[in-house]
Amino acid sequence: MPLGCPACGAPNRTSAKFCNACGAALDQQTRPKVAPSNET
Repeated sequence: MPLGCPACGAPNRTSAKFCNACGAALDQQTRPKVAPSNET
């Protein structure tokens, strides 16, 4: 399940160290989980 950026809420891979949308550092212990999107 992707994890959300605490700064912008964008979904990121669980192994990411920085947000792919805003570049904020992703703290492994404080990132909120983001539900997978079902967009087509």
